[in-house]
Amino acid sequence: MPWYFYSFISSLSFAGMILCVRRLQDLGFSSKQILLFLTGFSFFGFALLNLINPGILWGSSDVWKFIFVMLFAGAFAVCGNWADFEGIRRAKNPGYAVAIRNTTILPVVFLSVLFFNSSLGTAELFAVVLILFGIYLLVFKRTSEEKHSIPEKGVHWYYFSLLALIAFTGLVLLLKRATLFPATSTKEINLILFGFNIIAFLFFSRNNMREYFANLRTEKAFLSWVLAAAGFSFLGNYVSILALDAAPNAGYHEAIKNANVLFVTLISILLIPRTFEKYKIFGVCLVTIGILVLVLY
Repeated sequence: MPWYFYSFISSLSFAGMILCVRRLQDLGFSSKQILLFLTGFSFFGFALLNLINPGILWGSSDVWKFIFVMLFAGAFAVCGNWADFEGIRRAKNPGYAVAIRNTTILPVVFLSVLFFNSSLGTAELFAVVLILFGIYLLVFKRTSEEKHSIPEKGVHWYYFSLLALIAFTGLVLLLKRATLFPATSTKEINLILFGFNIIAFLFFSRNNMREYFANLRTEKAFLSWVLAAAGFSFLGNYVSILALDAAPNAGYHEAIKNANVLFVTLISILLIPRTFEKYKIFGVCLVTIGILVLVLY
């Protein structure tokens, strides 16, 4: 089966996860509660994979160094996941939050220029301008409705999305370091990553556990939607492994996977009333094009 088939499946899977999460949030469930169960179900899936086919990493001399790196990666993942879900919950269209979060490649490019003397060619510079202008349209460009509306109380969605962007940038750099250990595969990485997440969200939810598990008995919608989100998350991460192994260039897979922002934005227009805002939709398109140019060039 061609590698790009797996890439499209992963893109659609992550889009499905985001839409399921937004549905749960619209039903009144908190990001913390959703993440507790979503990461828990995903963790058990990857634990089963490691039990069925344990890798040689667990018996190697690098295992503790690997776990040490992954603990820091897990901390960034917890922060990024929570901020990402809060941005998705607060944004009128979840695609707006996903667009900003998907630009983790942008700070990586600048860090590479500053610290590793990487070059920034004409194509890359053009892509950076597209992404920045797209973010401007998403964050600062206000529609006529927003100009005449009463300002919302609380923190705006884009602050959470920018925090998710920062956290996921740190996560990407640490995951890159983790992959340099011999015999490491995404199977082991996801096991530790999801394991750290479930421990963290168990701790943060310790005062609400009785309420959360009561919801499993009384709120049938919660269990069905969170299981669907976890299934999409597991499938997306699993087929991403297959795509990365088979793709001639890992960037090609990342470009297709990050296109999920278009699926999320367009489907949300159909499912969520009053989410069509031409300037912000245009911003999403600019960000997506900029990401594609940066990755493919």
